[in-house]
Amino acid sequence: MRRNCVISCIFGREYAYVYPAPKDIESHFFTNSRSIKNEVVAKGWKYHFLNFPLSDDVAISSLQSKYIKFLQFKKQIKFAYFELYANIIYVDHKFKLEKQHVAKLLGQIKRSVLIRKTPRLKDKIWDEVNDAMGQERYRRFMPQTIEYVEEKLNNGYSEHVRICNTGLIVYNIRGKLVNKLVDEVYSDLMMLGTSECQIIWALITQKYADIIQTIEWEELPIIWEIPIK
Repeated sequence: MRRNCVISCIFGREYAYVYPAPKDIESHFFTNSRSIKNEVVAKGWKYHFLNFPLSDDVAISSLQSKYIKFLQFKKQIKFAYFELYANIIYVDHKFKLEKQHVAKLLGQIKRSVLIRKTPRLKDKIWDEVNDAMGQERYRRFMPQTIEYVEEKLNNGYSEHVRICNTGLIVYNIRGKLVNKLVDEVYSDLMMLGTSECQIIWALITQKYADIIQTIEWEELPIIWEIPIK
């Protein structure tokens, strides 16, 4: 069995640069852009091309990225070996994940999934809905998203939930129910067409509370900005 790995991704044409891969751990980068291959490889990542439509629409590209964030790529035969890792750390390409961050994450994971809370306190699902309205890529799909939220609340889910930042997630691949969790989140995102996964995550994970470990944002300070040349 391989031990651990890091995964990240970029879809679309908006971004051209990536942070260096963290040292001393296998790091994999997924993209539908051939033009960033040299950049990805030069920064120490293993490059994986996915033949998804290349779009200038950030809403489309952002939704495509959930295929990686929520581990759907493992279902492809050529990526089946990812099941052999103990832990997979997903990180958005805007976070500069470094060796010391990886060590801290792996040293404190006690459940099947580890995730950070948002830097600003958001303790209701409507806090995340309101924040999402500020971005067109989310606002475009908000009518069906709100309908989805209301349906979940009518079916016993709670609006009182601490919102987490899905830009960094540690998955213990041997963990019970991990695949079921990510499949459910991804399926609902695709059904709605939205890439606003923090709303969906906050609802779906209420059923999976026993396998999820949350930590404070400040416990793992990481640079969070678009990488530049």
